[in-house]
Amino acid sequence: MNPGPLAVALTAAALYELGRRKLGGGRWRREGGWRAEAFYAGLVALVVATQPPLDGLADRSFSAHMVQHLLLQMVAPPLLVLGAPWLPVWRMLPTGGRHWLGRWLACSPGAAPLRLLARTLGRPSAAWLLFAGAIALSHLPAIFDFALREPLFHEADHALFIALGLLFWSRALDSPPFRARLSPPQAVVFFSTAIAAESLLALAILQARSPLYAAEGHRLSDQQLGGAVMFEPASLPLLIALLWSLRRWLSAAQPSAVAGSSRRPPRGRRPGTRSEARMHTARNASDRRKAST
Repeated sequence: MNPGPLAVALTAAALYELGRRKLGGGRWRREGGWRAEAFYAGLVALVVATQPPLDGLADRSFSAHMVQHLLLQMVAPPLLVLGAPWLPVWRMLPTGGRHWLGRWLACSPGAAPLRLLARTLGRPSAAWLLFAGAIALSHLPAIFDFALREPLFHEADHALFIALGLLFWSRALDSPPFRARLSPPQAVVFFSTAIAAESLLALAILQARSPLYAAEGHRLSDQQLGGAVMFEPASLPLLIALLWSLRRWLSAAQPSAVAGSSRRPPRGRRPGTRSEARMHTARNASDRRKAST
C-alpha cells in the first residue's frame, strides 16, 4: 500500500465534504450535487492509480503503466476540476486566516513572484505545453527507466502529472469560482491539438521494432499494448471534451442564425404592401359612392 496518496485523498475528501456543507445558495446549490460526485470520482481514480494492485503491476508491465498514466493525466484531473474544490476547501480556513491570506496574495509585494507565476502558468498556451511536454518527456526511455528505479522520483512524477493535469483541464472547463479561460472555438483547437500530440507519441511507441524500455518484463508485445492504450482509451477524455466544446460552439452560433432569419424586412420594402393598401382604399371609395347613389 502507498500511504502518501491515500492520505492525501482522504484528507481532500474530508475537507471537501465539510466545506461543501458551509456553502449555501447560488450556483453551488444548483450544481453542488453533480460536482461533488465528479470530485469523489476523481479521488477514486487517484487512489486506484496509486495503490495495489495497479501500482505494483505498473512496475512490471508497460501496458499497466499506461493505464496508470491514463488515470493520473486524463481521468482524475478533469473530474477534480469539475468538482470545483476551491471554495469548499477555502471555507475550511478560519475567517481571519482567509482574509489575511487573500490580502497577502492580492496586494503584498512579497507575493508578487507568485502572482507573476500564476499569470504565466495560467495562460492556455503555457498549460498546453507543460502538460504535453511532461507526457512526452516521461516516456523517454532514460527518464522512464530512472523513474522505475527511483521510487521518490516516481512519486514526484505522479504528483507532477496531477498538478499539470489540473492546470491543463482548468483552462477549458469551468471550475467555480473560476471560469474557463478558453472560448468554445479556442477549446476545440486546445483539445484537438492535444489529441494529435498524444496520438503521435502513441504511434511512435506502436511502431517500435524492439523494446524501448529496459525494465524487466517490458516485452515488445506488452509495449505495443501500452501504445494502443495510449492511442485510444487515453485520448477518449480529450475526445469527449473536444465534442463537448464543439457542441457549445455550434449552440452559441445557432441562436444568432435563427434570430437573423426571423427578422422581418423593413416596412417600406415589403413586396406588395403599398399596392395592396391602395387597392383596398379604392375599393372602399367605390363602395361609398355606390351607397350614396
